[in-house]
Amino acid sequence: MKLFLALVFLLHLCAGQKTNITLNKEILRSLRRLDGLWKDDKLSLTTDTVRVPSVSMINNATSCVSVFVSELKSLLGNVTVHKDHKHILKELRGNLDLLKSRSKNDSRCQMRELMEDESPFQPYQDFIRKLSSMPHAA
Repeated sequence: MKLFLALVFLLHLCAGQKTNITLNKEILRSLRRLDGLWKDDKLSLTTDTVRVPSVSMINNATSCVSVFVSELKSLLGNVTVHKDHKHILKELRGNLDLLKSRSKNDSRCQMRELMEDESPFQPYQDFIRKLSSMPHAA
C-alpha cells in the first residue's frame, strides 16, 4: 500500500512538472510574439516608465514568480495593439493567472527600468526561460 501511495505521489509530481513546462512554453511563445510586434512597430506602450526583471531576479526566478506575474500584468495593461493581435494579450493574461508561486518573495526580486532601445519583453522572456530551466520551477 505504501508503494502504491508513493507511486501515485510521484505520478502527481511528474504530471505537475509537465504542466508547468507546457505553461512556461506558452508564456514564452506569447512574449516572443509581443516582442515581434514591438520590433515591427505594431505595438505601443501607454506609459513612459517600464519596469523589467533585473539580472538578480532572473537568476532567482523560482523565488520571484509572483513579482514576475504582477509586473508583467501591469506592463500588459499599458500595451496597445491592433485588434487582430489582442488575442495574444488575452492568452498571456490567462496563462499568467495559471502560473503558481509556491515561494515567498525576497530581496532578490528587484525590477529595473527599461533601457533605451531595449525591448520591454526580452527580460521577461529571459526570466521565463530561466524559470523553465530550474528544478521545481513554478
